[in-house]
Amino acid sequence: MLKIGHRGAKGHVAENTLASFEKALSLNVDAIELDVHLSSDNEIMVIHDATIDRTTTKNGFAKEFSSIALKELNIPTLEDVFHLINHRCIINIEIKDANATKKVIQLIEKFINEHDWKYNQFHISSFDWVVLEEVSHYCQFRQRRNLYWSINRRLY
Repeated sequence: MLKIGHRGAKGHVAENTLASFEKALSLNVDAIELDVHLSSDNEIMVIHDATIDRTTTKNGFAKEFSSIALKELNIPTLEDVFHLINHRCIINIEIKDANATKKVIQLIEKFINEHDWKYNQFHISSFDWVVLEEVSHYCQFRQRRNLYWSINRRLY
């Protein structure tokens, strides 16, 4: 059985924040789940909702704010989270914005090539079929490299 910190340690600390992921690690999770959207400057930001209304003191869509402005609101980049986690657990990245898919895959590749991460330390999930198709295509192309992706498919 795996213990997965949903949005970090959402019940203990503000969700999808570095503090929440650190708290989840202190609770000995095997994995964390997080959500990503793009900022106005195309950085991968860790936030569940398309808007920042529920989790910050500001209002508007995450994609309307720069990564710097979002970080000032305690919304980390996915790269910040990778550095914080630093091999200590599996990361399940739920892609909320299909436009972020390629950038997420590129960031994973960067951490595998430059920071000695392994493919099995990353899972990708989404309810967006376009995202799942793009990830599936990438996985078929990279099949010889033993890439492991977790794909959630919601059937209606």
